[in-house]
Amino acid sequence: MPLRNPLLLVLLLSLAACTVAGGVVTPFVPSTIALPPQFTPTLAVLVPHTTAPLPDVMTPAATASLPHVTTPTAPDSPADLTTLTATSAPPTSPSAGPPLPNQPIAYCSKRDGNTDLHLIFTDGSGSAQLTTDPGDECHHAWSPDGSLLAFIYERSRKYEIYVLDPDTLGEMRISTVTEPSGKYSWSPDSSRLAVSYESAGRQAEVWTIRNDGSGLSRLTNATDVQAYQAHFDPAWSPDGSLIAYVAYSGPSEKSRIHLVTPGGEDRTPLEHASRDHAPLSWSPDGASLLFSDGNDLYLASVRTLEEVQLTDNPAVDWTPAWSPEGQAIAFIRMRLTSVRGFAAGELLVTSVDGSSERSLTSQHPHTYAVVAAAAPSWSANGQWIAFTCLDVAEQRVLPQVCLVTSDGMHLVRLTSGESNSSPQFQPQ
Repeated sequence: MPLRNPLLLVLLLSLAACTVAGGVVTPFVPSTIALPPQFTPTLAVLVPHTTAPLPDVMTPAATASLPHVTTPTAPDSPADLTTLTATSAPPTSPSAGPPLPNQPIAYCSKRDGNTDLHLIFTDGSGSAQLTTDPGDECHHAWSPDGSLLAFIYERSRKYEIYVLDPDTLGEMRISTVTEPSGKYSWSPDSSRLAVSYESAGRQAEVWTIRNDGSGLSRLTNATDVQAYQAHFDPAWSPDGSLIAYVAYSGPSEKSRIHLVTPGGEDRTPLEHASRDHAPLSWSPDGASLLFSDGNDLYLASVRTLEEVQLTDNPAVDWTPAWSPEGQAIAFIRMRLTSVRGFAAGELLVTSVDGSSERSLTSQHPHTYAVVAAAAPSWSANGQWIAFTCLDVAEQRVLPQVCLVTSDGMHLVRLTSGESNSSPQFQPQ
């Protein structure tokens, strides 16, 4: 059955991914299509912090700049960290596989009733807590240079975008948003973010704002074009010249992809498809846009916005993520049923023309991929993929952070205990 409202589906999947529930494991039939081999294969002291009240984002008066930061690197030993929590040893040894990537991973962890951001190293030696506020912090994204971490802070049904310096734990509120998923995107030089935001009774528009909360600028005007009532899901191109976004004319209508320059100049081709578009993802070369229509994966040419279907399956193909070189796409294939109360399925990799697929989780008994707040995350060398996993053989089934090689041969679990999800490699 076609899914007409991707925004509703995003919300439902996010809620399912964050809810702990018991139940019978739903039978799941993994993909059997083989993908030919094609892959070659000083954190600063963390100190307590306080966040001073900030002015409303619509009147971004002068705000203090974020302190200079340096990209964290993995320590030589766990003793180099001042804040550590023990984690169990990985259940599957990667000794026969490629070396684990030397990239810290940011992830969401739900403990004591709240969701906070944590940092973990790929050897599983320990993790450092990055946020401690009483609300929930998740829906995070590293800046392209790896120096800052943006996230959504949720408290009392209010959602705000914050930018975090992982070295000092200093936080800066830069924008309010109306959706828990945040809908924001970093500029390639890490200096600005594109956000989708409703203000003063207006429908959602696309804005840009500096990473210190200043320089707010509106790029779109839904009221100027009667056919489109809201603009969502901005995605900044790799070269910084364009921002793609999704325009909706109503909750039961199809959407269209639009393109705009950071200066607000519309660059949308006159003729292009109308269908449901989940959040957009640029190819590393900037030539294509990747998305799910709520059932299957599609690629759209940036030059013409002509769309090509990549997958065709009765299940739902969701949360696609480009490999670093743009030669493959990782995604989750999910039946419209739950696994132990979670929206979960199978992690796959497909070629960019959709001609071949490989399952990465079906060869690991009892392991499923959970649809969480973030898509799967590739390591910088393209050999490992971080994702939210579920081991249904355990007595207490909760989402955890897992790594799997891009050929699916080696699986490593980095966390245990409480609910942990949405791992994202820090860019190198």
